[in-house]
Amino acid sequence: MRRLLFSNLAVFLLTAIFFGAIAATMTPTLSRDSRFYLRLSDAIMGGNAATAFGTTEHASWTVIVIPLLISGARLIAPERWPVVMVILNVLCGALTAALMVWLVRLVTRSLFAAAVALLFYVTAYDVVAWLKFVLTDMLFSALALATFAVLVRGIVRDEPAARRRVQLAILLALCFITRPAGVILIPLVIFIEMAASYPKRVAPWAFVIAAAVVALLVRAYFFDDMSRWPFDFMRPKLEEYAAREDTGEVVWNRTDTFHATPQSIGDHVLIEADRFVRFFQFTTPGFSRAHNLVNIAYYVPLYLFGILGAVFGWRRGDARLRIVVQATLLWLAAVAWFHAITILDYDWRYRLPVMPQLILLAAIGASALFARLRRQPWPER
Repeated sequence: MRRLLFSNLAVFLLTAIFFGAIAATMTPTLSRDSRFYLRLSDAIMGGNAATAFGTTEHASWTVIVIPLLISGARLIAPERWPVVMVILNVLCGALTAALMVWLVRLVTRSLFAAAVALLFYVTAYDVVAWLKFVLTDMLFSALALATFAVLVRGIVRDEPAARRRVQLAILLALCFITRPAGVILIPLVIFIEMAASYPKRVAPWAFVIAAAVVALLVRAYFFDDMSRWPFDFMRPKLEEYAAREDTGEVVWNRTDTFHATPQSIGDHVLIEADRFVRFFQFTTPGFSRAHNLVNIAYYVPLYLFGILGAVFGWRRGDARLRIVVQATLLWLAAVAWFHAITILDYDWRYRLPVMPQLILLAAIGASALFARLRRQPWPER
């Protein structure tokens, strides 16, 4: 186990074998979004990429990577290209596991924490379930975690900032053209870099909370009456979201979460706040009893250990660990906030890219509890 957890390659290979064995029992699946990506792939292969991605009415320019990969898969295996995409999902999942274990080792210097993190990741139904889908989830999760890992490495280690920021710029660009949620990572990374560089001069939580509340109010103002939106840019997509929210929608296609039809700006703000909280929801009447029980058995310890990790990391004396925990919490809040003002899917797949951050906090908490039970001090840097 020690050799496994110290070897990024070993974690990658074993996770790839495990995920590959699971994916081999599944049939590659195309969802509604998959068919949209396929149409974009048709445009690429037909020489109409500029028309398909150049529009300002929809955010197709934020999903360039997946149609490109689908086009490549169709060239490699015209009849079996969905299988190629599932293999890519498996590799991205294995890469995410290796990055996450490395990150937990970097932050905690604990093999126990690394083992807890790997166990939480490979047993997550909300990870394994998406291996078979031709979607952006697994790829974006790997890219987003790579971005977060480079950011945290800069916090934990004393290293020149220039090289790290070039890496961050490249990874952020890839995130931005892989999934719409990549856009929120850009200001998030910039802010965390600033806060980590000048920890005594920045009051991050007060600033972030104020900016988030202002953005929620501005968004509610426009969604209350879309005729107030002064631009053609993204109007069709925003009008689509506004029309959905006018039905009281909180979680798409989960009518048990719906509010009454909003009549005021305040009603829209309440829907947004509810959507933010429900981003972390893990049971619903729409799931089977078995599905809800599995989620309870998984998320209750994950969240409890995560809360313990957040409290321990925030309150202990190590300044670097405290900044890492703050950055992790801010990352989770920012992604949840982004989906609060856009859309929350009915199966909560938008939570997949932040599973590593949730697991990192849980690993910190489990390791701290383990050290306390053994009456061992937390490793000092």
